[in-house]
Amino acid sequence: RWLMGSLDNVLLDDARNLFAAIVVTLPALIWAVPRANALQLGDEIAEGVGVTAERSRQLTLVSAVLLTAAAISTVGPIGFVGLVGPHIARQTVGADLRRLLPTAALVGSALLLLADIAERTIELHELPLLNRYLPDEAGGLPVGFYTAFIGVPFFLNLLRRTTRT
Repeated sequence: RWLMGSLDNVLLDDARNLFAAIVVTLPALIWAVPRANALQLGDEIAEGVGVTAERSRQLTLVSAVLLTAAAISTVGPIGFVGLVGPHIARQTVGADLRRLLPTAALVGSALLLLADIAERTIELHELPLLNRYLPDEAGGLPVGFYTAFIGVPFFLNLLRRTTRT
C-alpha cells in the first residue's frame, strides 16, 4: 500500500512533521514566485529586470524538492496529484504563478480528497471479478490507484491533443 500511497496510517505526529516542513520551506517558495514568473520569460529578460536567474532557479528547485520529499515521506508516492493538479490549474487560471500555485494546491487537494473518499467507500468485495481473489480483511484499493484512475486518461487526452498540434 505504501508504494501506491495511502492516507490510512498517517498519524498526528506525521502531520506535525509535514506541517513543520511546510512552515520552513513555503516562505522561500513564496519569495521565489515573482522571480520564477520572470524566469518563464527567459534568462535574459529575467536578468534584465534584476532577477539572478541561476540563484532563483536553485532556490525554487530546493524549496519544491523539500516540500515534495516531506509529503512523500508522510503518505508515500501518490501518483498524478502533482501532475494533474497543475495542468488543470494552468488551464483554469493561466501561467501566472501568483494564481497558479494556490489554484494547483487546491485542485491537487480536491483530487486527493476525492480519491481518499473513494478508497474509504468503495468495497472491493462487492465487485464480482475481485471478490474471489481478495482475503476477507482486504480494504479498498490505495489512494494512488484512484488518482491514477483519473490521471492516466487525463494525460492520454493531453498527449493526444499535443500530438495533433
